[in-house]
Amino acid sequence: STVTVQIIILGGAYYVWAGDDQCMMDSLTLAIQTPYSEIPSARELLGSEPDTAARGTAARLARKLGVPVLLSLNVGEFDHTMMPLLEKELLSTLQGVINTA
Repeated sequence: STVTVQIIILGGAYYVWAGDDQCMMDSLTLAIQTPYSEIPSARELLGSEPDTAARGTAARLARKLGVPVLLSLNVGEFDHTMMPLLEKELLSTLQGVINTA
């Protein structure tokens, strides 16, 4: 299935929406680096169920980019074995945005 990505630069943070053709926003996860741990803190801000895939992806993106990341991951029937590839593409896209900003 096709995944569409939209990125909004929010000053010192990034909002990333990744979703399928239904264009829903079922979840929103915030990941932010704290001085208390090497691993960014990540929590769901929107959504009725914990989304461990979004939480982990947002935390890894925040750690690699060094900025807070708001991630809305809406890939309903997505093959979750493809998550590492999606995360790699998100990181590459975000780094491209950072380099052109």
